[in-house]
Amino acid sequence: MAQQKVISGKVKDSHSEEVVPFASVFFKNTSIGKLTDSSGYFSFHINEWPGDTLIITCVGYQPFLYVIDKTRDTLLVNVQF
Repeated sequence: MAQQKVISGKVKDSHSEEVVPFASVFFKNTSIGKLTDSSGYFSFHINEWPGDTLIITCVGYQPFLYVIDKTRDTLLVNVQF
């Protein structure tokens, strides 16, 4: 049985250090994604990496791209727009 993959993190504004709630987090070229919660937190628990790049977007910010290290099973991503 394969180990489950986990990617989680928090999205913050780089200038104010305030969390960015309800930012869109999705895997590039897939329909797999979700919004950050009211604390700017997100988490995916999946069987296989669906893509090699995670894209984080929010109105008023430039998109943030995070390249996934597919050799790892657990990733912690701290995004600062």
